[in-house]
Formats: sequence, structure tokens, C-alpha cells
Amino acid sequence: MTMIDNAAGVSVCLGVDSFNEKQMTLEKSFIVGEWPASQDCPPGGGFCKKESKTGIYSFSAVGAPSEVHPTKPPAKPYYGTMNDGSWNGNAYIRENIIKNYPSITSYGNNMAFFKMGKKLSPDVVSPHYFWGNTLTNVEAGGLVSFMDPSPGWANPTDCVDFPCSGPNNILTSWEETRYGGDDDDDGGSANPNEVNYGGRF
Repeated sequence: MTMIDNAAGVSVCLGVDSFNEKQMTLEKSFIVGEWPASQDCPPGGGFCKKESKTGIYSFSAVGAPSEVHPTKPPAKPYYGTMNDGSWNGNAYIRENIIKNYPSITSYGNNMAFFKMGKKLSPDVVSPHYFWGNTLTNVEAGGLVSFMDPSPGWANPTDCVDFPCSGPNNILTSWEETRYGGDDDDDGGSANPNEVNYGGRF
């Protein structure tokens, strides 16, 4: 899969039962933040839409998933999650090329390859295992971004009277990461000390 210059990026939300652990995987994809040929406000382009940008949002698993063959209309909004989060899901992001993620877009908006948590997603986020990915021209501030917990998640029977802090309690693991410089296309180095990447990962 190739993703270039995305405002929302990709995410996975998986329905699981209470006992069986499930796996969500994104692998061997090319994920690019800003690309010179893809401008938000091209000269003479007839449009201008300045967006914050994200490569992927955190993956989630939810309990009590919808029926395979629904018998009634789903609740709205269709893109929201209506059930509680589950710990029975693991996310694996493997062997992807991740390129051109400064912390701020060329138009001054926030930007990150991996954003943790969505306001309409569960407040429990699955563990994420990053393995064998290549980071090229990715600034430290452009790698990961946390969201503040939504006040709407406050549930006196569950979290007392304060918002759940799920988006800030996320397990991630990064192994066998390769690093590239500004001019490095795909390969990168297995050792970040072998390249002059400045303040970048």
C-alpha cells in the first residue's frame, strides 16, 4: 500500500470476543508525509486546503463487535466506535518505509507519522509493535503525537469523575529500525550513528 500526503491516514478497529487474541498488521507499505509534487495550495490549482497530517492512527480492538449480518441499522456516526476497548488485540507495523515527516507541515499545521488515540475510538489502545521499519527524513517531533483524553469519556461508574487516560497509556515497541538521511530513498542504515540525520530519527 502507498499513502502520500494524508490528512487522516489509516487505522484499524477490530472486533474481538473476550477470550481470543487477535492481530492487526500493516506491512511493506510506503507512507509519505509531505511530498513536493503534492501541495495543499498549488499555484493556480483552484483550491487550498491546509490540513494537519497523519500517516497512521493507533489501532484498536473492541469487545462485543457488531453482528456479521446486522439485523438493524447501525448507530450513527458510522465511523465511531460504540463499544468498550479490549486488550485482546495486538498491532504489528512491519517493514514499512516512512518518509518526510517534519513536526509541522509547510503551512504550519501539526504533523506526525503515528498519532495515538482518536476522539471517536476506544479509550483502550492496543499494544503496537514496530519492527524493521525505515525512517527517512522524520523529525523527532514528527514521529509520534499523543492526544488529550476526551472529557466525554468521563464515566462515574468506570473512571470516577475524570477523563480516562487511555491515549496516554500505550505500549509501543520499536525494533530493528533503519534510519535514512534527507537524500536517502529507501534503504537507510541499520545504525543511526552511521548517518548524519541531525535532529531526525
